[in-house]
Amino acid sequence: MNALASLLPDSLRQRILEGESVPESWIDTRHYYTHWIEDQRDGVLDNLGMYDASVRAKHLMSALFLSLAGVPAESLTSAFQGTSRVAQELMARNAASTERRNPGSGSGLLMAVYSSGAPETTHSPDEPAIETDAMPPSAGGSEGI
Repeated sequence: MNALASLLPDSLRQRILEGESVPESWIDTRHYYTHWIEDQRDGVLDNLGMYDASVRAKHLMSALFLSLAGVPAESLTSAFQGTSRVAQELMARNAASTERRNPGSGSGLLMAVYSSGAPETTHSPDEPAIETDAMPPSAGGSEGI
């Protein structure tokens, strides 16, 4: 995986993987769930880590496919930043992981929206801020269950 990732420009690899190479936790998780060796369980990703890794792996594979198909590195780098859905998804993942590393620092904050008079609630950037009771039954609210 690292040999494939090295085919991408450094800036793009950093944006997708948050580093120069495939995280060891991805490799540890793969080994554990392939071989079920209990002493390898220490580095296994939790549910949120698995979600993060799956989003990043999807974008890594997309970037590699496009690169191998001949898309120039400059075009790839441009496509993975800015306002595209892919860029925004990666930006949100990077902000969430920054906040997990430094809780309460605000260093991973993308945007804060406040409403006067509304009760203050906080939501994780990884959890939906939508109350299911406020949704109509057709959208999966509790009244429809």
